[in-house]
Amino acid sequence: MNDTLLTYEQWCARFKKHTKRYIKKKVMQILQYLFAAVLLTLPFGMFLDWLLRGY
Repeated sequence: MNDTLLTYEQWCARFKKHTKRYIKKKVMQILQYLFAAVLLTLPFGMFLDWLLRGY
């Protein structure tokens, strides 16, 4: 257990820093999933288009 005592200002600064870091990580994770989904679905979509239209 960490017995370090923080003042309210220190706690607010630390909380703000960690919140920004958390939000940044989540946004990057969402963008990575979207990018991967686009890369994976594009070839399948092209294949389905070829099957349905017969070009």
